[in-house]
Amino acid sequence: MKEILLNTKGPTQTIDVMQFDTGRMLEFVLDEDVSDKIVKYVIRLPNGNLLKSICQVEGNYVSFLLPENATQQVATLPAQLIVNNQATSDYEDLYLWKQQVEAGNTVVLVSTENNKATGANVLEENVVPSEIGSFPFYIRVNKGVREGSGDMYETAVEEMRQMMVQMQENLDQINSDVDGKMAICDEKIDACTIAAANANAKALIAQDAADDCATATEACNTATSACTTATQEAQYIIDSWEGVDVNGLQQEIDQIKSGESNVLVEVAESTETTE
Repeated sequence: MKEILLNTKGPTQTIDVMQFDTGRMLEFVLDEDVSDKIVKYVIRLPNGNLLKSICQVEGNYVSFLLPENATQQVATLPAQLIVNNQATSDYEDLYLWKQQVEAGNTVVLVSTENNKATGANVLEENVVPSEIGSFPFYIRVNKGVREGSGDMYETAVEEMRQMMVQMQENLDQINSDVDGKMAICDEKIDACTIAAANANAKALIAQDAADDCATATEACNTATSACTTATQEAQYIIDSWEGVDVNGLQQEIDQIKSGESNVLVEVAESTETTE
């Protein structure tokens, strides 16, 4: 809330508020310290009634909570701050009201235009301690942004409903964003699963190929061993026929088979030795 500067010689200030405004603090800075004084506000409503109560005072800083019923109608309300001397025992009610305000409680006095007080604990105008100063100002109540029935409570309920709708929309948007991100995560997980399955399949193929290579290597080793054995046997045969004309022998065998050659058997004579 912007502070309003008030002084006895300055122009009359106007404070703008919205219709059905609630919880609005009006704050003023006076040109002198009034911490040892009683400062009250008086607001004249469109129907002629007066709203009065005690302000909170800290040095030359004065503030009060604007009553909700002061903002019911679009209007410009004349108001003023009235500074009084500290209350005496003759004005006990006013002093007790000041204590209530300082304790954080709101006490509003209502009287008719001819100052005939109504309600409990109401101070008549003619028993207020002597005034030592006043600061007039205006409160301009502007039409609310949204059309309403004029009932401040219905307006508050409608504002609460709109706020809840907005909160639900925000929550839905957050949930939608989360669902979208979860869907992306699921896609990534599926892709990783497929890649892992492909990797496993390729690993199995590679293992089968390795097994086939091992089998082929073993077969090659076996064949090599057989070849070595056969080579050794052939070499043994060749060694056993050392000095024999193999080609000539083969030719004679062929001639015998064809009948072209006679078979001659030479019998060696035996020689006996007698002792």
